[in-house]
Amino acid sequence: MITTLFLIEIPLTLWSFGFEFYKPYGQVPHASLHLSAPVGVAVGAGEMEKDTIKELARVKRELEGSRSLLARTREENQELRARIAWSESLSQSG
Repeated sequence: MITTLFLIEIPLTLWSFGFEFYKPYGQVPHASLHLSAPVGVAVGAGEMEKDTIKELARVKRELEGSRSLLARTREENQELRARIAWSESLSQSG
């Protein structure tokens, strides 16, 4: 999202202020700072991506554990239902 905003900002800035705004040795004293902003955002986004990948891996492991637990719980539920049905059939016949 933030990267998208910067990608939109750059052409608008070029249109508004011209290439002098980004020219490091031009008349705009802070122009060199504008050149490093997209790089800083890209590095920040890369770091965020690494954190996101780690978080996704953790969530995937947690999900696999939950799926396994759910499968065991379903099996136990079926077994208990079968016991209840068997117990009810004994009480009705006896």
